[in-house]
Amino acid sequence: MMETSIRVLAAAFVTVFLAVHPSVDAQEKNKPAKPPKLFEVNSEMQVTLSGPWREIKKNIKKDALYPVQFTYTGADGQRHSFDAEVAPRGITRRLRVCDFPPLKVHFNKEAMKGTEFRGNKSLKLVTYCDTNSKYEQYYIKEFLTYRIYNLLTDYSFRVRPMTIEYVDSERDAKPITRFSFFIEDIDDVAKRNDMEKLAVPSTPYRALDPATTNIMSLFQ
Repeated sequence: MMETSIRVLAAAFVTVFLAVHPSVDAQEKNKPAKPPKLFEVNSEMQVTLSGPWREIKKNIKKDALYPVQFTYTGADGQRHSFDAEVAPRGITRRLRVCDFPPLKVHFNKEAMKGTEFRGNKSLKLVTYCDTNSKYEQYYIKEFLTYRIYNLLTDYSFRVRPMTIEYVDSERDAKPITRFSFFIEDIDDVAKRNDMEKLAVPSTPYRALDPATTNIMSLFQ
């Protein structure tokens, strides 16, 4: 009789426990779904990037970091905003060709958790170069070149298109809206191909993988 009572109490306790503490699967289902990572989808993002653009252009040779406000429309349709930093990058475009330099955007990795940008510490951004509209076609073609190479091999950089409104945070100037795109970080390219990035001074041609080299050479 006592054993039966114990079993009944135990069963009742388990039932109450399960009612109060849902299963792990149930908990996972109730969690809000994470948005797709930045380079997992191809849709164009709508972005506002506010920063001291005149100051950056005046000090174009300096490898300095500048504070910016990065605002974008996420996969949930909502506008999200966070603080970031940018630095001018490159050589030819930065110093000889473009009025506005390519940028490297530095993120707060902790703040990016749960967003499309999660896992990224910094990314290269291809910017608008010059206000003359004819220049826009050059980097649209550059973007498409990346995409074509993606079709040929996974050993390639993914890119994410966006329309960016560049707002000068230090003066009342008309914003400039242009097509731009982010380039996947080389560490992520290596990771998804089960490889790792190596720093080597030089590589003899005969040491390269023949099939991969042929694809790259023919495409180039």
